[in-house]
Amino acid sequence: MSAPTGRDRHVLVVDDEPDLLGALRLRLSAAGYRVTTVSDGLAAVAAVRDGDPDVVVLDLVLPGLDGHAVLQRLGDLERGRPLPVLCLSARTGYQDQERAESGGAVAFMAKPYDPAELLAEVARLAG
Repeated sequence: MSAPTGRDRHVLVVDDEPDLLGALRLRLSAAGYRVTTVSDGLAAVAAVRDGDPDVVVLDLVLPGLDGHAVLQRLGDLERGRPLPVLCLSARTGYQDQERAESGGAVAFMAKPYDPAELLAEVARLAG
C-alpha cells in the first residue's frame, strides 16, 4: 500500500520571501496538495476566510499583520472545523514559540527547515 498523499487537501503558505514561497509551492504541489501562497498577514486572513484551507504554514515576521496577529484573527474566524497552523519561522526563541502556541499554532518549525520534516508535519496536520 502506498503512503497517503495530500490529494484534495489545501495548504495555505504565508511568507514574505518569494523564493521560499516558490520552493514550498513546488514541494507541496509535488506531494499532491493544492497550494495557495500569500506574502502578508492581511492576505493570509482573507485567504483563510475565502479559501478554507486544511492547513496553514505561517511565518511570524510578515508585513501588515505579523504572524501573531494573524493567529489571533484566525482564532476569531468562525469555521466548522479546526484549522491547524504550522509556524515556520526564523524567530525561534522560546517566547516566540510559546506565544505562537498560545495563539493557536499546533506546530513550530525553525528556518532553515528540513524539507522532508516539513512535508511529514503538513501530512500529519492535514490528516
